[in-house]
Amino acid sequence: MMVTGYLFAMHAPAPHNMPIAVAGASQQVDQFARALEDADPDAVDVRIVATDEQARDLVFDREVAGAVSLSDTGTATLYTAGAAGASQSSTVTGLLAPQVIGQGLDLVAEDLAPLPGHDTAGLAAMFMATGLMLAGYMPWSITLSNSPELLRKRRAIPLLAGWSALIAAIVWFVAGPILGAIEGHTAAILGISWLAVFAVGSVQFFLTRIFGPMAVLVGMLFVMVLGVPASNMGMSIYTLPSLYVKLHSFLPTAATGEALRSVLYFDASGSVRTYSSW
Repeated sequence: MMVTGYLFAMHAPAPHNMPIAVAGASQQVDQFARALEDADPDAVDVRIVATDEQARDLVFDREVAGAVSLSDTGTATLYTAGAAGASQSSTVTGLLAPQVIGQGLDLVAEDLAPLPGHDTAGLAAMFMATGLMLAGYMPWSITLSNSPELLRKRRAIPLLAGWSALIAAIVWFVAGPILGAIEGHTAAILGISWLAVFAVGSVQFFLTRIFGPMAVLVGMLFVMVLGVPASNMGMSIYTLPSLYVKLHSFLPTAATGEALRSVLYFDASGSVRTYSSW
């Protein structure tokens, strides 16, 4: 499952309907947007906005993958967010830079959300989310399968709540005080971590009552096989098959990773929207 799922998702990444914002004078913007779409119609989804500020806000809020702001002086400013993923930033630059240069404009690149010095690869949120997902479905499924007496809400829910709190504390302690991969945001990280483990564990409780011991494979399918590629944490979902954009909107791995990313790198911008969709 994992080999097939990961290779299907990631073996040939190419941009598909990647949302790009373009701002500037009307005639200039229309010309640039048309040239960008003509170069590869399937690669981009161009959104024209009125002002440079709107373009910057869309990038910072991860509503678009990148943006170009055209000025009357012949300069084009390329906005990306490095903390939203290195693969996404490089893909956006590869799409937009040739168009800017090809139209004789001076290119200025600006990273609106650079990664912090203590996490220059941006891997903290991804690995924390992966650990939380594993703790939510695998040990809980095995425990329920071997202890059928726990398949009652009044016994399972308090136990799951305590387990979620323990895992949240361990993940924060390892990532923060021990490894120094995160700084601050303690309450938010503990809250997101607890909610992630409790939510996944609750679904596994339901699945175990239906599938028994095989529920661990069902959990693996949705949480790891489909969830990790669709999380947008390792590779941009806009470079994967279109299925993963839909999966990103509701799978818990994506919700957890994006919420942690929002807190760690974007001052919590977008974290409420992410968990509301979950």
